[in-house]
Amino acid sequence: MKGFLKIIVLWIITKERIHGYEIIKKMKEGNTTKKLKFKGPGPNKIYPILHELEKKGLIKGDWEFQGKRKLKFYEATEKGVNTIELIKKKPHRDVPPILKEFWRDVIVPHKNAGKDCKNQKEC
Repeated sequence: MKGFLKIIVLWIITKERIHGYEIIKKMKEGNTTKKLKFKGPGPNKIYPILHELEKKGLIKGDWEFQGKRKLKFYEATEKGVNTIELIKKKPHRDVPPILKEFWRDVIVPHKNAGKDCKNQKEC
């Protein structure tokens, strides 16, 4: 599967049954740094990915009412879960060298990445 954002969206859906707007909110959570101003992907990116993943059989969606609103909740299919497991086993397959370098230089050095630090000095 190509596309880092697609992989992230599929990974989120393998963790829980979720609707599109909730995925968008999750990807914006914790973005309090004014220096980076990372907005996260919006609906114009997420919903086409959801449709593509559903078309490929990696996720399935069911419409439900939540109050008066009709929402489409997604869950991973067996094929979707297997795809994420394969990526976990072979994470560097088909990854361009520049992305590997970015990962080593920017992501990996931050040992506390993903942790909810009480103050910025801890992170």
